[in-house]
Amino acid sequence: MRLANYFFADYLEKKEKVQHVVHKTFFVIIPDLIRVFIIGLFLPFALWFFFPQLLIASVVWALFGIGQLLMVLYRWYYDVWIITDRAVLDIKSDGLFHVATTRIEYHLLEGISYSIAGFWRTILNYGDLLLEKAGSGTTVVLKDASRPAFAETIVLQCQERYMEGKNSQDHRTLRQLLSGMVREHVKEHGIPDDEDEDDDE
Repeated sequence: MRLANYFFADYLEKKEKVQHVVHKTFFVIIPDLIRVFIIGLFLPFALWFFFPQLLIASVVWALFGIGQLLMVLYRWYYDVWIITDRAVLDIKSDGLFHVATTRIEYHLLEGISYSIAGFWRTILNYGDLLLEKAGSGTTVVLKDASRPAFAETIVLQCQERYMEGKNSQDHRTLRQLLSGMVREHVKEHGIPDDEDEDDDE
């Protein structure tokens, strides 16, 4: 997860750690990769092979093809769910200059589900993941997610650990608050004597 903590550092809060990254299955971009490879790399190579005098045009064409290839990979890599120790982040990128993010903290996570429908999805183990945010009716979907059942398990485990830690912290905070109130009461009124209690009786 070191690479994920580095590549997605801009989306994380201070000291937040990535536990798992859920990408779309690689199979969904294979048609785009083949198309870009044929149009952007094979054709300029063929042009140069048959017309060596068009070397510069072939190189420019191939460079453009490489750029398109990298863009397909970039969009795939940054269309992702980041499962951290505090929340699930949905990141969607339509290009270098357009990124949309949705963050759902575990205490606001109402439920997670997945669906795998179809022969190839079942064989290749990919499907759609769905998160529901409590109170707002907001749903976050990652289509064609790789190993969705495993991703669901990781989210639930991280949520359980987070909630246990949060409850423990809440109990400590409550104890500190009550202790402070008792100390303030003792400072203002003192400790009641047993004799005073007997007189009241």
